[in-house]
Amino acid sequence: VPDGERRMVLEAVNEGLKDHWAGREWTEEDFQEWLHDPIIDPALWVVAYDGDEVAGTVLNWIHEEENQRMGRK
Repeated sequence: VPDGERRMVLEAVNEGLKDHWAGREWTEEDFQEWLHDPIIDPALWVVAYDGDEVAGTVLNWIHEEENQRMGRK
């Protein structure tokens, strides 16, 4: 996901989770902190669009340390 589209992804995540029992709105600070976590790689994200709007997201990441600890390949 290009830098310029990450804001739209955040807004879609906020919209999708607003009625979730444990959901809370992510602030810009939350989003930036999350984006700068070493395991987060927006190149792995999958975003579905409906025209110019984000219709859905899959925010994948690979946690190498955890995978090694758990014996995953």
